[in-house]
Amino acid sequence: MDQLKKIEVDQNSMFLWGDGIFTSFLVRDGKVLFGDSHFDRLQKSLSWLSVSFSVPLRNILQKELESYKEGSFKGRLSLFYQEEQLCYSFHLKPFQKLKTKNLQTHLSPNAESEIPNYIKRPSYGLKVNCLRKLELDSNTDCLWFNKEGKIIHSTFSNVFFLNKRKEIVTPKLDRGYLKGIGLREFQKFAQIERLHFYEDNIFLKELESYVGCFLINSVSGILPINSINGVSLLESEKFLASYREKWDLYKSERLIDLYEGN
Repeated sequence: MDQLKKIEVDQNSMFLWGDGIFTSFLVRDGKVLFGDSHFDRLQKSLSWLSVSFSVPLRNILQKELESYKEGSFKGRLSLFYQEEQLCYSFHLKPFQKLKTKNLQTHLSPNAESEIPNYIKRPSYGLKVNCLRKLELDSNTDCLWFNKEGKIIHSTFSNVFFLNKRKEIVTPKLDRGYLKGIGLREFQKFAQIERLHFYEDNIFLKELESYVGCFLINSVSGILPINSINGVSLLESEKFLASYREKWDLYKSERLIDLYEGN
């Protein structure tokens, strides 16, 4: 690990200037939820950054989580260049599930870019700052759309809509907008359960045609949405209730034990 240096969170270039890549994940009793997917995303992202040597991601987390084998935590592993040295920072805090129940539509402050949509970069901080300035209540998040009126996602999660035919539709995301681990894992889950699920362009004017909505991220899981812009979505919770046990089982089978075999 001589080619990799640890930097404290508040001193690194990613934290200060929005430079680098990272992933956020749920740690439960020392196991990382969707750990293989997070490792895969970071390895692909490192290739995009033109890192020419192997980065021992699993070893880093083994070391950092050694004292946290009980309880639930939200972890964040960041990788970035600082003074031509590849560095990492690690942050861990007690897990708190998002409280989001309602959405309000707003124009996204982020422009589309050429960054592949599997790469998680801190540029989403622009949306976080905009959300804070709007001073919405703790149960409300923004549902962001671009200048063409196309729905993108919420501040912290990918969004899914339920139509009257009970089909699940998620916005088709262009380069520069993140397809999160939660979205990718739900796609796999939908295939296993033979759910009618697809990606499509969704526009503001079409929102009233949907009867349900939910958010997914890999830390907080599935969050049913009660309303968008004050309009109730009565089918969200009812639809999800029928799959919650199966989704919980799916997740439990994908908790990665970093110390297994050691």
